[in-house]
Amino acid sequence: MATFGRSSRWAGLENMAAAKKPLQASQKPAAAGQKPGTVVQKLASQLTQRPPLRQPNRIAAPKPVAGKEISSLSQSLKKASISEEEEPVENAQAFSASLLPPGVPDIDAGDLDEPQMCAQYAQEIFDYMASLETKWPMTPKFLRLQSSVTPEMRAILVNWMMMVHQRFQLLQETLFLAVSLTDRFLQVQNVSRSKLQLLGVAAIFVASKFEEMMPPTLGDMVYVTDGAYQGREVLRMEQQILRSLDWSLGRPLPLHFLRRNSKAAQADVVEHNLAKLVLELCLLDYPMSWVRPSELAAAALYLSLHLFGKDGQQRWGDLMAHYGRYTEEALQPTVQRMAGLLLDAPKSAHKAPYDKYKHSRLERVSTVIVSHAAKLREMAGRP
Repeated sequence: MATFGRSSRWAGLENMAAAKKPLQASQKPAAAGQKPGTVVQKLASQLTQRPPLRQPNRIAAPKPVAGKEISSLSQSLKKASISEEEEPVENAQAFSASLLPPGVPDIDAGDLDEPQMCAQYAQEIFDYMASLETKWPMTPKFLRLQSSVTPEMRAILVNWMMMVHQRFQLLQETLFLAVSLTDRFLQVQNVSRSKLQLLGVAAIFVASKFEEMMPPTLGDMVYVTDGAYQGREVLRMEQQILRSLDWSLGRPLPLHFLRRNSKAAQADVVEHNLAKLVLELCLLDYPMSWVRPSELAAAALYLSLHLFGKDGQQRWGDLMAHYGRYTEEALQPTVQRMAGLLLDAPKSAHKAPYDKYKHSRLERVSTVIVSHAAKLREMAGRP
């Protein structure tokens, strides 16, 4: 076997590489007979004779300013006049206090330190809410538009909606808004009897999204109908409600005005809860569905205050006429009908509100119907 050494092949490759490598500019081939060391010394002497490289221009360091500038700033601040600074307002009044009638106290004055109460604008807020009642009114006897839905069918539906509301432990605002959406839809759209429950569950679905932090799911809504409707049907009815009402869901509720009235009247828990029971009974009553929410709230609290008040005690004077928005005489027809609803509640076929307010957490205000039956009959105009 032949062996390859450095003799012939590798010597040829080294010669080719040396021939291709270019000489540097400073390199010159050594003259014949000149030693390599002499060439290196000559190159070194040439490098030392070259002028030094030009130094780059340095940017002058900034002068320290902390002394003079900050000192002048502090002097300017000291010289600044504070005489124009506004002094804090003490004993501030609500913006609406100047509009109060003589002798009527400002019930919002004690809440001026509570930002979430918006005490300065509370009266204007409720004035605006009252204007929304006229913007989105309920038409009297609106069920005449319906071909198959009757007042009794509406009461059955609302009673079922109340039970669903209790099943999911939803806010009370959710219930009132759901019934309001149902009635507003019924006054503009004809609904068949087979779709009435679908309307109710879709209204609860919309109201819970509007009011609740954790609303029930679509599956929950399908479940409470016992499989009578599918999820896509609930969603389709939800869309119809929103489009028919032009996405206007902010119609005020009686609860909003009731809280305001209870604050003005300094009502206790029992009086406030009884007024809430009356309002829930009104949800079942068809003629009450087109009464303004502010009037319902005022009449419900008026009934409660007079039911628990002592004979001859004045609980609805100028103060309540101002904050409640209705005089005692104007409330009498509504109060009379409410007293009748309370009397009929124990034997009514729709007992969801009556049974709900038997609970101890609601002060068992349903029991006052029996204990105050004589006074209720007098207020209802019944013998």
